[in-house]
Amino acid sequence: MRRKEADVQPLKPSFESWRSRIDPILLQWFQQQWPQLTQTQQLAWPIVLRGDHVLIAAPTGTGKTLAALIPLWQRLHCNPTHDDRAQRTIQGLIISPLKALCHDLFIKLERYRAELQRMDPTRTWPVTGCRTGDTPRSSRHDLRKKPPDWLITTPESLSLMLAHPASRAILTDIKAVIVDEVHALAPTKRGVELTVALERLEAIVSHSIQRIGLSATCSPRNVVANWLGGMHRSVEQVVLPDDRPWELNILHVAAAAQEGQFLISLFPYLKPTLETNGTTLLFCDARSVAERLAWYLKRQCPDHADSIAVHHGALAQTIRSSVEQRIQSGQLRLVICSPSLELGVDLGHVDQVMMIRPPGGAARLLQRLGRASHRPDGIRRGVIITTNQEELWEAVTTRDAGQQAWLEPVEIPNKPLDVLCQQLMALGIEQTFTAPAALQLLRQTYPYRELTIAELTSCLTFLTGGRNADEYPPRLRFDRNGFKVASERMTRIYRQNAGSIQSESTCLCRLPDGAPVGQLNSIYADKLDVGDRFSLGAQNYELRSRHAGQLVVVPAIGVPRFPRWQGGFSLLPNTLAERWWHLRNILAESLQEGWQHALQQTMTELHLPEPIAKQLLAQLAEQIKESEIPQDDLLIESWPSQCGETLWHALHLPLSKAPADAVGRVVSWRLTNRMDGIVLPGSLMVILRTASTVEVTPERWRTLLQAQHWDKDVLRVIKQHTALRTHFDQVARNGLMLLKNPTGPRPRVGGSQWSGDRLLRWLQFVQPEFPLVRQAVLEVRDQMFATQAVLEWLQRLQRRVIRQRWLNKPSPLVRSWFDEDGLSQASASLEATLLHLHQQQTVIHAAS
Repeated sequence: MRRKEADVQPLKPSFESWRSRIDPILLQWFQQQWPQLTQTQQLAWPIVLRGDHVLIAAPTGTGKTLAALIPLWQRLHCNPTHDDRAQRTIQGLIISPLKALCHDLFIKLERYRAELQRMDPTRTWPVTGCRTGDTPRSSRHDLRKKPPDWLITTPESLSLMLAHPASRAILTDIKAVIVDEVHALAPTKRGVELTVALERLEAIVSHSIQRIGLSATCSPRNVVANWLGGMHRSVEQVVLPDDRPWELNILHVAAAAQEGQFLISLFPYLKPTLETNGTTLLFCDARSVAERLAWYLKRQCPDHADSIAVHHGALAQTIRSSVEQRIQSGQLRLVICSPSLELGVDLGHVDQVMMIRPPGGAARLLQRLGRASHRPDGIRRGVIITTNQEELWEAVTTRDAGQQAWLEPVEIPNKPLDVLCQQLMALGIEQTFTAPAALQLLRQTYPYRELTIAELTSCLTFLTGGRNADEYPPRLRFDRNGFKVASERMTRIYRQNAGSIQSESTCLCRLPDGAPVGQLNSIYADKLDVGDRFSLGAQNYELRSRHAGQLVVVPAIGVPRFPRWQGGFSLLPNTLAERWWHLRNILAESLQEGWQHALQQTMTELHLPEPIAKQLLAQLAEQIKESEIPQDDLLIESWPSQCGETLWHALHLPLSKAPADAVGRVVSWRLTNRMDGIVLPGSLMVILRTASTVEVTPERWRTLLQAQHWDKDVLRVIKQHTALRTHFDQVARNGLMLLKNPTGPRPRVGGSQWSGDRLLRWLQFVQPEFPLVRQAVLEVRDQMFATQAVLEWLQRLQRRVIRQRWLNKPSPLVRSWFDEDGLSQASASLEATLLHLHQQQTVIHAAS
């Protein structure tokens, strides 16, 4: 079926033209709340009323939720043919990526229903329910016994409901599905899981289900529309550009990069936000930074301590909800948060948004900036705080991309085999499936449109026990009708381990009365002794005891320790790294017309203050003086190390850090035939170290950078890279080979990283084409190392010149992040280490 790829044009139909189509009471209630329709609603209502599938891509605060709900309520609940039955069934689903969003939307819709009920008590207005991982078992039972008209849930909860007969029975009358925050789901495995769940849902109803997607930042929209509709549905598009004004400043705090100066340097810039009446969201990529910053600010500003709060995913749901309510009521002046508040929880009026370091992409920047002035006519105000030259360049590039309404393209996961294993398990629980029927259902989704029978068979072979008898514990079994779940125990294992959210091993913290406080990383929690104090949610706690694997804590005073959690930092997209490369070249070219011309052009075109523009141009001018600006030709800078027996080589590439790492490792392997060479990747460059006796000429570099056999050498590198173990650990849990939540009291054998070491090595030896090993390798190769982008660059390099410059020291672009003194002495050779120590002792002796 041909897709409708043209955007819907903003024709602005009048409100009067739709008055007769809307129930008078519903229309009266809407006009009391909002005097007029937003442009988004004007365009979306006719499409939704017709029952067509639609992707609504519009700015934050333009009423996307009601653009979908009002016409759906009209069509499903206010239609003259609607049967107001005493026994309700679920008519529609709202899928949201976060439990906090589900809870926020549930409260909002129930308030709407109460207002409508007061206006017309004779009518029964649509009831809303909420079902997430936080929903108690008793409430889930009540939902099955008395289902609401509308259910708000997450992708994981929907999959679990489809795998439960009683829950599946209340889903058979669904007529519409709203997918909120599409941009947050489409590029993830959770989004893949959702697309399969929607096809499973469609298979159990007797009619077509209308699909509506909501997003503030998604590109390319045609790809996202295909993801939403699957392979056999035409999806309309309502697209409105975000033309609201915004003010985004960049605050460069160079002293904060120094050891021990981070909090002290930030304080003068954060203190004024506490002395205003507005609310500021301060985004930190790491939860530990948020905890440390909140504790420091509360100590420095005791008069404002009650107006400072922390919000991140490791806090208990009750604490997060309390913080959200205090934001909405205007009680808080500064909320230090992780990306947990990046998506569309309605926080009311937020005065400005601040970010410590760039957010890792233009789409994320606009999403965070949309938290400020969350209304159609509001001015979005924000600040990016940078602490080093590399962050400053990234911030300027990201800001420029956002000003030009450029977004990184959404990359849909291509038939992930670990999610496939989990979904085959779900199908086997739901009913008996044949392999051809499963293949047909899966190919209806956009992510699995190219799934082959061989890939399906390899996953089924693993799930049914492997090629040899009892090779793996069978999750599924075959009979003459097809495959189905092997046992009731395997059904329980699926329900306890379903989902593809990347999570770390955590330990629950609770008060003596049982109230939850939050979760700590298990490794960190194991190191705590009774009496130790730590900070969680800007509150100090003291460990009193351990009970049933949980920490029992009480509020305390004093200087705390600060927890650490895994992850937290976002990798720069390769497409944004290319914009950074081109922006740097444009500024360098402007210097050819003179310093004042370049300064004025930089300030005008990039909307930068003079100090920031001067800092960027000064680095480029110094780079031109000592070397040159990397452009289309490959620039390689080489200089001797401090010990004199080795050389450093900086390859300047238009690639982000992970692809540059891959290039460096492959070149190092080709040069030395060893995997233990020193490779230091950075944004737009990679640094290698070689012995001074190794020949390194432009001709030799060209040979090392040949595209021929690159895939083979990258795979060789991947097998030795720590990233493969990390990816396989998560893939094995997604594919239910290892269990995130094992049944019974048995602990994990060998700790949480056992799968990434012993199991991976064993599978690589006995079954190198095992589907979960293959999936982990593909993720590192295609997603992390961006092999396709690297190959395209290598092909272009064949027509370019390789320019090698010999320097006495690192150039300014390299010095911005490379410091030979900061390298571990263990990375140097024995002779170099002894020479370095001898030089140190000589200096000390001379000084004394």
